[in-house]
Amino acid sequence: MVVNLRVATPEDIPSLRELIDASARALSVGFYSPTQIDAAVTHVFGVDTQLIDDGTYFVVDGPDGPDGPDGPVAAGGWSARRTLYGGDQMKAAADPLLDPATDAARIRAFFVHPKWARQGLARRLYEACASAAWAAGFRAFELMATRPGEPLYKALGFEVVEQVFVTLPGGVDVPFARMRRAIENPHGGRAPTSHERSSGRPWDASYRDGQPPWDIGRPQPAIVRLTAARRLAEPVLDAGCGTGENALHVASLGIGVFGFDVAETAVAIARKKAVERGVDVEFAVADALRLERLGRRFATVLDCALFHTFDEHERSQYAASLASVIEQQGTLYVLCFSDDGEDQGPHPISQAELIAAFSADNGWNVLDIQSERVHTRFHGDDGAPAWLATVARVRASRGGKDD
Repeated sequence: MVVNLRVATPEDIPSLRELIDASARALSVGFYSPTQIDAAVTHVFGVDTQLIDDGTYFVVDGPDGPDGPDGPVAAGGWSARRTLYGGDQMKAAADPLLDPATDAARIRAFFVHPKWARQGLARRLYEACASAAWAAGFRAFELMATRPGEPLYKALGFEVVEQVFVTLPGGVDVPFARMRRAIENPHGGRAPTSHERSSGRPWDASYRDGQPPWDIGRPQPAIVRLTAARRLAEPVLDAGCGTGENALHVASLGIGVFGFDVAETAVAIARKKAVERGVDVEFAVADALRLERLGRRFATVLDCALFHTFDEHERSQYAASLASVIEQQGTLYVLCFSDDGEDQGPHPISQAELIAAFSADNGWNVLDIQSERVHTRFHGDDGAPAWLATVARVRASRGGKDD
């Protein structure tokens, strides 16, 4: 199922109102009476525009995007503010900020269109909220659950703290449940990368939800050409190996290769492929920014679409991390999205950024940068414009840091 999770904008408000109404009316049947549903839709359920202003509310678009026939098919968010539940119609005063050191962040206004219910969209929204709230310093969530929402939140690890009845205008009593859970570090004890912070999701979630856009089910043609040209001295490190197609191709030719990825699900898939294909290759879960923990060295490093996911600060960390595992005079190949050409991929990189990240001061020598293509599931047969950089590991120039 190909859907897109993104931060909600003010332009989404009309569609969100329709989504909330459809979701609340259809999915509350059997849990609330018609009178309770009408009262809750009128006086409780609605868009809290403060969440949109704060950038903490997410929408999930259907396969055809926000302007497609389905429009947004799910929405939900979190909040660093005092309000626990309800749309704009419930607010009559200021909504102060919470203190992450002492307060629990809020989970707010999860709604899924009835046609898209029970397809994992609420869990995906929760993962985005947990990642963002953790990065903001919060270590617990509270929420006010509806009766139909209570089973979902229990499945997400929430526990009921208190059963409450809210009396709405007209004297209609509607039951809710106040719930709470701790927020676990969604990044396995490491700090989230810039990509994870901007997307609101850990890397592993991309593989749990199905095949991500960069997983094409075969090795990248550029890597196949490098291998055919006998440019890979072993042992080879495949950095950010994903589900292993590049490493499996290299290993199938008798070249020793070790692949790692931060996503446990991707590594599990890669290991399964290796067994099924009878290919001798080692895969492990590792952090690209802390490769010294591997305790081993490689003559060649392949970076296929990892470098361009890092911001400027992370690129310098990544270069230093690579320096801890590549041999002197070893070769690094970086295949990344390019800023030159049409139909560019996300996070395009300039040649100047490549050269800056792998500078002579830090023990690198960029030997060559050639135009290439990166193939994805969402670009045409020719793929997206890319750079293929060939970088040598050398001794740092005077004043630089060497390993």
